[in-house]
Amino acid sequence: MAIIESEQSREIQLTQIDRGPFILRFASYRKNEDAEYNLRSEDYIVSDITPSRAIFALCDGVGSSFYGDIGSQILGELLLNWLQKLRLEDVLLARELASDSVPGLVRNLQQELEKSIKLATSIVEKKDIRTGKDDWTHIAEKDQRDQFGTQSNFVGGVVWPGTQSLPNGLVLLFWLGNARVRIFFQNTELPPLAKWGEDTEQQKEVWSSKEGVVGQVYSYITDLSKITSILAHSDGLEMVENRIIPGIVANQLEELVNQAQSMKDDDISFLELTTYHS
Repeated sequence: MAIIESEQSREIQLTQIDRGPFILRFASYRKNEDAEYNLRSEDYIVSDITPSRAIFALCDGVGSSFYGDIGSQILGELLLNWLQKLRLEDVLLARELASDSVPGLVRNLQQELEKSIKLATSIVEKKDIRTGKDDWTHIAEKDQRDQFGTQSNFVGGVVWPGTQSLPNGLVLLFWLGNARVRIFFQNTELPPLAKWGEDTEQQKEVWSSKEGVVGQVYSYITDLSKITSILAHSDGLEMVENRIIPGIVANQLEELVNQAQSMKDDDISFLELTTYHS
């Protein structure tokens, strides 16, 4: 097992991890203002990758909530723990009951995220908002905490590679809110799973430490005969996302990050998972 997580207090240039049939590539950049004041990114990436399966979660903390960096990290760890417990036989059974989604597993995930409210609230309540703060900042942050808690959206999933008993492998994806997930067969992008950036209601869908899931968790299930690469990224890249493809090299990605942040200064996280499947 190899747990990989992004460090929220610094920039991470494009990094590659190879495990068996999987190649995981990820990067994270703080918005310029936060980098200037040495604040933490509100994006968080975590992955557990072995030759027999790859798990990932990319979480985008909501800046208008209370310390979105806390929300994204709490949510990322919750997702990782839940995804690690999924049994392949249960997922295959869930797939038999539906075509390209798994509503039963979605309900289980939403219940798990609802159960996390007490834990998340206790973490948020321990966050010191007085040290080094003026009165107005203290009042604003306390209002954020009391009204909204900490919030984040996410993309996450599990990929099982092809085996003798499962020749085409399996791909299982979940998402909530405005974090993007895009799927490719070789270098051809497949039809989008949702209308990101077009549906204003989707932008309100989050996980909240006060309310749990606000909106709807969505799912998609398929196999590796249809997908070779998964791209996930925060909406900080939305201005340039059409120029991001599997295999993008580090200097090209960094150039697009700079372009995106010049148009909208935001934290940016990027993840690519590719599976070689013969």
